Amino acid sequence: NATVSGRVVDAHTGKPLPGATVAIKGTTNGAPTTENGRFTLITGQKLPFTVLVSFLGYQTKEVVLSADNVEIKLEEGANQLDDVTITSRRRQESAQD
Repeated sequence: NATVSGRVVDAHTGKPLPGATVAIKGTTNGAPTTENGRFTLITGQKLPFTVLVSFLGYQTKEVVLSADNVEIKLEEGANQLDDVTITSRRRQESAQD
């Protein structure tokens, strides 16, 4: 069994990314990051193995983990979501007998 821990951060600012997902490729085994970007994976697989790291607004990254206590840096995604503007009009209807 292997236990691997680490941290997921923004590649430019170094700030932690809480809520990022770190999943072992080809399995359903994964873990979210904590408020400080930390994660811990406990698996029956032996090192090294590949993980997929994803976070909304960032590019998903494939990383081969071969040691404990790794730092994974994610780049912002090029496909940022645009702002959505919602407008409405109220039409008054009259009731006729």
